[in-house]
Amino acid sequence: MPREHGNPINRALVGVYRPLLRTALAHPRAVLAVALLVLLATAYPATHIGAEFMPPLDEGDVLYMPSALPGISPGKVTQLLQQTDRLIKTVPEVASVFGKVGRAETATDPAPLEMFETTIQFKPRSEWRAGMTPEKLVQELDQVVQVPGLTNIWVPPIRNRIDMLATGIKSPIGVKIAGADLQVIDGLARQVEAAVRNVPGVTSAFVAIVALPLGVLAALIAMHLQGLNANILSLGGIAIAIGAMVDAAIVMIENAHKHLEAWQHAHPRETLGNDERWRLIADAAVEVGPALFFSLLVITLSFLPVFSLEAQEGRLFAPLAFTKSYAMAAAAGLSVTLIPVLMGYWIRGRIPDEQANPVVRGLIAIYRPALDAVLAWPKTT
Repeated sequence: MPREHGNPINRALVGVYRPLLRTALAHPRAVLAVALLVLLATAYPATHIGAEFMPPLDEGDVLYMPSALPGISPGKVTQLLQQTDRLIKTVPEVASVFGKVGRAETATDPAPLEMFETTIQFKPRSEWRAGMTPEKLVQELDQVVQVPGLTNIWVPPIRNRIDMLATGIKSPIGVKIAGADLQVIDGLARQVEAAVRNVPGVTSAFVAIVALPLGVLAALIAMHLQGLNANILSLGGIAIAIGAMVDAAIVMIENAHKHLEAWQHAHPRETLGNDERWRLIADAAVEVGPALFFSLLVITLSFLPVFSLEAQEGRLFAPLAFTKSYAMAAAAGLSVTLIPVLMGYWIRGRIPDEQANPVVRGLIAIYRPALDAVLAWPKTT
């Protein structure tokens, strides 16, 4: 394989990228200040962007899914179900209530006996009380249904099913702690909450978490300046760009981890100094930064042919092309300025060895045989 710097195109790209990176790392606080100003500057445009063809995502119905204490008897749980159904029906906007506890006679429903599933259907909006909204309705239901021993959860049915299929729990994030003593469980839950904040590598994820909304907000500013309305296609363009923005941040972070891990292996008894850490971050950024920067620019230019469309198709797809290009251009700029600075501030401490993680070892053990088989039979593949 030819050396990377032997390629004149690569040398030119590095020559363009290195001054930008050197400037960003030499003035990290200024870069963060500019990013903060951009964030604040989106307050006005984000609240004044028009909207068109934005159908509401209100599912109409609500699913009431409280959880009772484990070990509850069938007779008691039936009594609680009837009690909650009667309380829910007292709200004037409720048209019908259908509750279920336990599992159906099918292997596809693993619900325990203590989990309620009550589907609430509402009357047409024209029959609601004046000033009543879905949010206020859920708040009123939560105040009406106050039963000791039940923890209220009010969720849209479809969104809840998607979350439960994906994770097995009724909320987007959860940690399951089991035990016989409720006080011990509560104490352990608080300890888990405190411990998760200090898990090695968590702060690395913050680099992508912070950079992602800044790219989106930059696209919103451009939309406001151009006078573009928010619709499904324009927001879809931003959604398409989000994947590329996250990929760019992950590649940069992973390469920084590898450089820091290599230094730790080479100097096992030394402590990494601040200047040396910033140098390693800069080396990691220079190694993959030019390729990321110009690949994002290429993606930015990929939708230029859409601007040549005319008539109805041009009016339909132009918003998507504009917003996607704006978001990708912002991502390209962030990849050479903000992301290296955030890595310098947030990737700290000892980087855990990849092979020390049992999950990673398990994934490698699954992946390696498949890779070996593919490489052993390249023509068949």
